[in-house]
Amino acid sequence: MLVRVNADGMVQQVSLKDVPFSRAQLPNAPEDKVSGEGPRARNNRDLSITDLAWVDGQVIVSGMTSAKSPSNVRALAFPFSEANEGASLEIYHAAHAKTEDNAPVRTFVPFVIDGKPNLLAGFTCTPLVQFPLDGLSGEKVKGKTVAELGNRNQPLDMIVYKKDGKNYLLLSNSARGVMKISTADIEKNQGLTTPVGGGGTAGQTYDTISSLTGVVQLDKLNDDNAVVLVQDGSSLSLKSVALP
Repeated sequence: MLVRVNADGMVQQVSLKDVPFSRAQLPNAPEDKVSGEGPRARNNRDLSITDLAWVDGQVIVSGMTSAKSPSNVRALAFPFSEANEGASLEIYHAAHAKTEDNAPVRTFVPFVIDGKPNLLAGFTCTPLVQFPLDGLSGEKVKGKTVAELGNRNQPLDMIVYKKDGKNYLLLSNSARGVMKISTADIEKNQGLTTPVGGGGTAGQTYDTISSLTGVVQLDKLNDDNAVVLVQDGSSLSLKSVALP
């Protein structure tokens, strides 16, 4: 169901009857089965699409595939004709002290660095990794880990905004609140290549926004405000907040 909420708080269903659409079928989605044991058991089919964004006439899609290196991002031309195989992703995960290609992007944003389009992608436990957008047609792309934001945590949603002439990322998390991440000198960031233990952080710096708790989704509303979906127990609330 697709719904809209007007300025008076009225919720209305948006009818999709007879609405024209185009469709792209993912050619390499994971098999529908559970793998792993205990708390690490999961069905990668559920992670076929983890996030998407519209960028310059393309739909960028992250998720998992059936490939040997399953973490993937693909760029689909729009209107859709067919979906390509995408590019497998490889990252250095500083909290795990190893290189990985089996962890899905959880959320990402397009971001221009040194005049070139890139993606800044958040992974579980919680590396922030830069990928060049023009490199997503290769078989495997190695990202640059520009920050380690702390372990035992899953990033949920992320936006880019400008405040006082500077660009920031606003990232909501399952266990570490909402982070305001600086992008200052990110073009000079050489990337993390050594372990970061003990739940520590490194790379791009951030502040935790203590006034924002329980945020499970967010989006930019305008230049000064964001709209956030807040979970409190079993209830959800939708509200607008000033960008910090």
